[in-house]
Amino acid sequence: MNVGILGCGHVSDQYFEGLARYEFLPVVACADLDLERAEVKAAQHGVPRACAPDELLGDGEVELVVNLTPPQAHTEASMAAIQAGRHVWSEKPLATNLEDGRALLTAAADAGVRLGCAPDTFL
Repeated sequence: MNVGILGCGHVSDQYFEGLARYEFLPVVACADLDLERAEVKAAQHGVPRACAPDELLGDGEVELVVNLTPPQAHTEASMAAIQAGRHVWSEKPLATNLEDGRALLTAAADAGVRLGCAPDTFL
């Protein structure tokens, strides 16, 4: 399953390194609001493409979005990925309130995509 990492901040290195252990989870793109930061992470971790967040969500090659945005942006970023037909794995928390968490679960079920959430230690 092709992975796109959304958010290339300090926690992303753990995800790039963890995902690299699994041949069936290649990271094909990474994105950040700071394109230069995404480009640096792509070069560091051998990711073929760095781009803006909206480009990542529109990339048909990306099947699973790993949401590493700041917690207050988790709901919006995950919802955008779900609406783009992508599976989503979010760093904790899934959302900052119960209502948003439930909305994400409903949207994922309606879209027929999977939604998960945990810290990077899942890898």
